[in-house]
Amino acid sequence: MLFTFRNRCRKMDDVKLFTSDFVSIVTDHLQCIKGAIINPAEKIVPYKVYSFLSYKEAELDYLREICEFLLITLLPPEYAKNTALRCLLREVFAVTVFYPVIDKLCDPEIINKKLISYLRQQQLEAEKHSRTYAYAETYEDFIKMIQECNNIEDLQRMRYYIVTEIMQATTMSNLKRSKGMDADKEFNPQKTSKGDLLQSRNLSRYLNQLRFAKTQCEKRLKALGGPDYLSSPRMGNDSPFKENSYMPGQKVLSMSVIMQSSFCRRHFSKFLQKEEVHSLLGFWEAVEDMKHADKDMWHKLGNDIVQMYIHNQSSGVRLNKNTLKGIEEFMMANKGPDAFFQAQEEIYKVLEERYYASFIVSDVYHKMLSDVDKQGIDFMQELLDEAEEEVEIPHEDEEVEKLSETSDISVFDHSSYARSQLKVLTEKISYKKQALHALRNNPKCDKKVISKMENEIDDLVQEQNMLKNHIEKTELWIEYLGVWQATIMEAMEKKENDKLVPYFVIQVHLANDATYVPNKMAGWVVSRSLSAFHSLHQKLVPAAYWLKKIELPTKPRFKSLDKNYLEKAKNSLQTFL
Repeated sequence: MLFTFRNRCRKMDDVKLFTSDFVSIVTDHLQCIKGAIINPAEKIVPYKVYSFLSYKEAELDYLREICEFLLITLLPPEYAKNTALRCLLREVFAVTVFYPVIDKLCDPEIINKKLISYLRQQQLEAEKHSRTYAYAETYEDFIKMIQECNNIEDLQRMRYYIVTEIMQATTMSNLKRSKGMDADKEFNPQKTSKGDLLQSRNLSRYLNQLRFAKTQCEKRLKALGGPDYLSSPRMGNDSPFKENSYMPGQKVLSMSVIMQSSFCRRHFSKFLQKEEVHSLLGFWEAVEDMKHADKDMWHKLGNDIVQMYIHNQSSGVRLNKNTLKGIEEFMMANKGPDAFFQAQEEIYKVLEERYYASFIVSDVYHKMLSDVDKQGIDFMQELLDEAEEEVEIPHEDEEVEKLSETSDISVFDHSSYARSQLKVLTEKISYKKQALHALRNNPKCDKKVISKMENEIDDLVQEQNMLKNHIEKTELWIEYLGVWQATIMEAMEKKENDKLVPYFVIQVHLANDATYVPNKMAGWVVSRSLSAFHSLHQKLVPAAYWLKKIELPTKPRFKSLDKNYLEKAKNSLQTFL
């Protein structure tokens, strides 16, 4: 009978049975239950029950039919033809086996009791194995408990935890030395986490105590007939704590490797969630994303970071005043994002100094390294891949240098600097507009800040237009060099430093015989003071000595600036021009 049952099971498509048939049946059943829970009482859809489940006798009759089919199928032919034998076996299986088993499996009370019993048993086992630590108040009591223990499994478990503690204490000792601290120095821990408690101990003495306890544990195991760790460290593979299996503390990753690996950061974040400071790592990652984002997205990402991590009271990010001021300047587009990068370095130091030590001795870190071994993750390859994806952020100085290289210096040397300044000004306006857009999308932003930003953009646009006008005039001047004329249109007096000084309105235009080029300015108007003319005269005399003979008008010391004086000065200066 069993042989026939086995052969029939071999012919069955077990993959389809478990992945399709069972899944479909269970899914439909759970959907019906969920629908009955969600719907109000008046809208409950009647649950369909098979007719043979209406009462006990009908269910037994159905089970008899199933047993009859199974017996005819599985029994050898000579037994299957025996009606009396089939009836006997059918009643035995249907009434005493199938029905009680199905009744228990369908009873929620039985399932709950089994689960509770299993959980209690696991709890008792855990308490049993941890009682050696819970009841040992001193180191001497712990050694005494090892020497009096007669359970090989308990001794193996204790040895496993002792070896783990040795590795973690060694890690902490090396970490203290790398920081320039004395490994033997004791101090009061700031927190009660395992990493802080280990760092605060005299680790040299603690390691000696652990090694002695490990030796006593191994001696006791050998005396009870357990694995002989003293003569052969590789023995004991039959135990659940194999010496060649991965143990906590065997591999210590540096802080830089952890922060550069996205896989490690996910586990580090899980650890920080227990400490309720995972916002620190979130801030660091957000700034890292901002580093590699396009410039057009900087202000949007910066605004998101400020709202989520700096202005959020539940966030653990705390920055100094200078850094916060720099971030505010960036949000107003007055400075670059260097303040964010400085804040990222500050948060990195906080994570390293306060939480790194506790992380590398935590269960989360141990599980992370176990997953690394299982998945075969290569940290060096991962870092290389991330380095290839990094985008170099060009600096403004480089852009100006490239611009000057491509410019025709021989022709436009005078305006090349102005064009580079125009490019910087255009980018600044673009950053200001991005910052303004980010602030407008922030419902908590003060309207006065937005208004101030709009005024700054208007001033920059006006400055940009003036610079464009200057560049256009300069290029036009160079193009028609030698055919320009300057005509003084008007002489006037203007108050300057509480004194009246003569000013002259000058029109710069092309000569009458010059060919006019469409779509370009024919000239422009400027105003200059009398002192400006004297300054120009002094600069030109070394180059053209004959100009020294031309005398420019001077400002009268005791007379007022009447119309007669202004007219004479105008004619004299026109002759000079």
